[in-house]
Order: sequence, then C-alpha cells, then structure tokens
Amino acid sequence: MRLAAISDLHCGDPMGSLVGFDPAGNPVLGSMYSDLVKAVGGKLDYLVLLGDVLDCSIVGYEKAFAAAKVLFTKMQEDGLTTTFIYVPGNHDFDIWTAVEYEVNIIHQIGAGKVPRKFKMAVPGVVDDRPDAVTRGAMLPGVTIRSGPDPYGGLFLDHISEPDQDPGNFIFVYPNLYLVTDEGESVLLTHGHYLEYFWTLLGEWTIGILQEGLKIDDVPTIKQLVSINFPLCQASCSGIGQAGPLTDTIRKIQRDVKDHNLGNVKKYMDRIDNKIDDLFDYSAFNPKEWLTDAISNNLKKDLMESLGKYNDTRYDDEFIYNPEVRDRFWRYYASCKRELESIERDSKLNIPAPLKLIFGHTHVPISWDTVDPPHASHEQLTDNKRLDLFNTGGWLWRRNDAGQKVFGGAEVFLYETGKGITSVAVQ
Repeated sequence: MRLAAISDLHCGDPMGSLVGFDPAGNPVLGSMYSDLVKAVGGKLDYLVLLGDVLDCSIVGYEKAFAAAKVLFTKMQEDGLTTTFIYVPGNHDFDIWTAVEYEVNIIHQIGAGKVPRKFKMAVPGVVDDRPDAVTRGAMLPGVTIRSGPDPYGGLFLDHISEPDQDPGNFIFVYPNLYLVTDEGESVLLTHGHYLEYFWTLLGEWTIGILQEGLKIDDVPTIKQLVSINFPLCQASCSGIGQAGPLTDTIRKIQRDVKDHNLGNVKKYMDRIDNKIDDLFDYSAFNPKEWLTDAISNNLKKDLMESLGKYNDTRYDDEFIYNPEVRDRFWRYYASCKRELESIERDSKLNIPAPLKLIFGHTHVPISWDTVDPPHASHEQLTDNKRLDLFNTGGWLWRRNDAGQKVFGGAEVFLYETGKGITSVAVQ
C-alpha cells in the first residue's frame, strides 16, 4: 500500500500554487504542481486530502469547483492515485455538508424514502496490519456498495473531464485513523477544531447550557461537530456566497490580520448608532447614559482584543499555546470515545494514536524532525507522548517586502514495509 497526505490546497484562492487563474480569470494549473508530483514519487493507492482543498469561504462555488476541476483532471491524467480520501476542513466544510445532503436527503427522496438525520461525523480508517479485519480504507458503520468502489458514487467523483473515468472519493469527517503494518496508529485531521474561533459556539453553549444539552463531560466527536455546525457552515460557504458582502468581509478579515483597524472602528461606530436608535431615550435620561457606557466599554474591549489578534495561519507558536493544548486534549478525549464506538461496532482494535498529522496552520513540520513538537497528558499512560506533525500549505504569500513567496508544504508518505516519512516542498 502507498498513501500520501497533503492539505490546504485552497482551490479558488487567487494565491493558490497548485491551481491559479490567468489574466482572463480562467483556472490554470499552478507552477508548484510538478513539485507535488515529484514529492509523491509514483502511483498511490490513496491520496489523503486533509481539508481546505476547495476554498468555498472566499470565492463562490463556481470558481472554487472550476479550479478544483483543473487540478483533479490533471491528477487523474497523470495516474497519481485511484482513490482520494477527502477530510474537509473549515474552508471546505460545505463539501461535507453537500455529502450529507446527497446521502441522507437527495438519495433518500430519490428512492422514494424519507430523509435521514445527518451523521455529522464519519470516522475513516486505513488499516494496513496483516491481520486487519479489512485491509485498506473503510468507513466503520457505513453501508458499503457492491462493486470495486464500496464508498464511491458521490458527486465529486465526476469533477474531472467527461471523457475520463470517474474518480473515487471517500469522504471522512473530521478524523482519519491510519494504522501501519507495524501497528503504529496515527490521527489525521485538518486541525480547525484546535482553534478557538471554530469551536467557540460549542465551548460557549456547553459552558452556559451545561445540563440542558444532555451530553457527557467528554462530548463525542459527533456532538462537537453538531454543536459547532451553525458557525462552521456560516463561516465557510456563508461568507463565500454572500455576493457583494463577500469582498467586504474578506477586507475586514485582512485588516484585522494586519492590525489595520480603521475601517473596523468605523463599522463598529455605525453598529453602535443603529443600536442606539433602538432605544429612544432622551439625552438626559440615565438609561441613555447606561446604554452608552455599556456600548462604549464593549467596543473598547473588542477593539483591544482585535488589536492583539494573531492569525493562526503561519503562526509558529500556535501549537505551543496553552489554550490550544487544553483544547487539543479535550478533542483527543473525544477521539478516544470515537475509537471506543468503532470498537463496539466493528471490532477493529485500533490503538489510541500517539502521532498527529494536521494542517490548518500552514506551518510544515516534517516527520523526520529529530525531536518533533510533542505533548504529554494524563490520558497517555506509561510516560508516553504524542508527537505533532503538520502538512503546511500550498499557497503563495507576501513577504515583508511584498514579494510573492511559497509558504512551504510537507507531503507525508506511507508505504507498506517502509513506514512513514515526509518530503518538504519549499
């Protein structure tokens, strides 16, 4: 078995390096594609796409899919792989929602049946142990189809050119577990649930509603995805499909990241004025003074918070942040519950992972790092530790001089009998 894992392709982003746009706005293959092919080093059984593959959060669907079509068509022409394992992230969370609609709503109604509840989370497993129940890729708890592609047949299979054979996309969310032929267990996920913004709805609601939510102290992965679903959905495709509002929101995001808050303050003052209009108090009414004081303090606190904001992308210190570490261990506890559920239903005997491969930050961390970033916790017994690795990303970025430079990516490779390694792309 040969497998590779990459993430953060951002098809549709004007700064994409694997697929971009010509002056007329037509999608074209990017200059870094040949570097990807070289790093992969031959035909794969599985190419794992660890999220932010299509960027539905900054451009419309039509542009993101047009760019992805160019890339996936070329991958199939070159025979890069027979099967893609797609693990959506935050910029392409809507791809997972589309799969949920297709499988649980559209197919059901098309077959004359009633719709089913969304699954919210579907773990994937790639098990290469010689004594594995099923060697290769599987989706525990998902009904397989007859034929060579037991989990295929969904909409993205047809993203390549019409004269090509359909691809085979296996969709997983948000976790993929790889078990090597030596029995080493690795967790692969995009990583957005390690960032506060993408979990704040869940953290707030769990803290406020508590027993009203009727969930355990350690939520399941399905519960975490469900609670954070509204925010992830709105912040993914909601922004990218907002018409004239999209560019404005993206400009605000850029300003906040650059700590240029002039326009932000202007918009907040206008919001304040709109709220003030809702309360028809006279200038001498103490209630007017109170509402003004509350509003001014909220604006002040928010502006101070935005002024301290550090973008997760390209943040070398993200994984060392104590809040991020705490959030990760809560997530890891939920992953262990997911593995327990898999064991009850499928008897796969997957060990708790001691390696994590993720994306999201665009800061590559090689598998071959002598002493990789790691973390210890009471959840790990016998003085074990969990090592952290990152796929980097495939975007161009601007340096301090305004020049376009490549951000850096890491291609992770697994091969039976050879174990896991990675190739840096700079």
